[in-house]
Amino acid sequence: MSKRNTFILPLLANFLFSTLMSGYTRVSAQDQPDYDQIADKIVNFVLEVQPGDIVLISGTPGEIDLLGSLYVAVRKAGGEPNIEISIPEADKRAIMETSMEYLKTPLVYPQMQMRMIDCIISMGSTETPGLMADIPEERLAAVRQANVQLSNPFYKAKIRSATLGQTGGIPTPAYAESQGADYNEMFSMFWKSIDVDYEALLAKGQAISGKFKPGSHVRITSGAGTDISFKIADIPARTNCGQTSENISAFESSLVWLPSGEVYACVDPGSATGKIVIPAWRFRNVTIRNLQITFANGRITKINADENAELLQERLNNRPRKVLGFHTPKEIFIYEKLPFDVVWNRLPRLVTSLFAFIEPWVDVINVAIATETIHYRKVKSVIMIFEIEG
Repeated sequence: MSKRNTFILPLLANFLFSTLMSGYTRVSAQDQPDYDQIADKIVNFVLEVQPGDIVLISGTPGEIDLLGSLYVAVRKAGGEPNIEISIPEADKRAIMETSMEYLKTPLVYPQMQMRMIDCIISMGSTETPGLMADIPEERLAAVRQANVQLSNPFYKAKIRSATLGQTGGIPTPAYAESQGADYNEMFSMFWKSIDVDYEALLAKGQAISGKFKPGSHVRITSGAGTDISFKIADIPARTNCGQTSENISAFESSLVWLPSGEVYACVDPGSATGKIVIPAWRFRNVTIRNLQITFANGRITKINADENAELLQERLNNRPRKVLGFHTPKEIFIYEKLPFDVVWNRLPRLVTSLFAFIEPWVDVINVAIATETIHYRKVKSVIMIFEIEG
């Protein structure tokens, strides 16, 4: 039996229009992006959907119009679209009210789903900043532990994946306010960066990737105090410039994150020495100020901050690590009662990537670096950091 005949996923859009839209932000008609045009670009250029492809489209009720446009675009391309809705408030209740035993149990359906689909289009938005901030870290760690089982079928499935909304998701008034940003400016900037000429963006990215020459020595500094040097590894640079076929991972899946416009190269392990300084970072609705991460010969030797460093330390100590058999540092070292910096230094944390960010609407290229856990990017005058899986 073909996977098309075995894959069944309910289409919930019509039901959600009448039952779930209360409380979710809708912009006025004159400010609305051209979702049909954006959907056409995502389906036909970014993912290159082919006839017969099974496409999972996931989002929250706040993106219902875009979900609908994507559904139509996939059908017009000959694909088989399936819409899946996530309700953030229900997600939180499930995490808070489910027993730890069940939270740690890997879910079977998502694993089967990964073996059936060809493409994923996922998105989200933050209508209630800090919604998840009061969830105990051990509960979040249990969810992450269960999700480890989902990563293997995903990476082996040769799935083409496009994710809309990087840090913070698709802008909302509530999220903009939480970041001290002007919503209209953020909203306009976001959709301009989505509705771009992806062929031109890809050409620019490919030109930049040629400048990330293996063996080159790089030094990055900032006015905040960042000063770090490293060597680019002997691995070709990769692009995240809007086409999955140009960004095939080390596994089998090919991934794109939108807004795109990134070029990145691997850093030679053991070469990074110096310090990264982030003046302020919002983490779980709390600001960590003057975050400093110090490296010596590729390893993190110290993490400290003026305020709320313990929140990040707790997060890192409760994250499953491949080098620990997907246990957490807290589970492994809990009986030793070691200070955070000692526990952290027992793990092989390396600077792994160099990034260049292309801002097509202002024709600016920024550079950032990444570790297995954290990387930061500068967009105009705003500095953000966010986690990447490593």
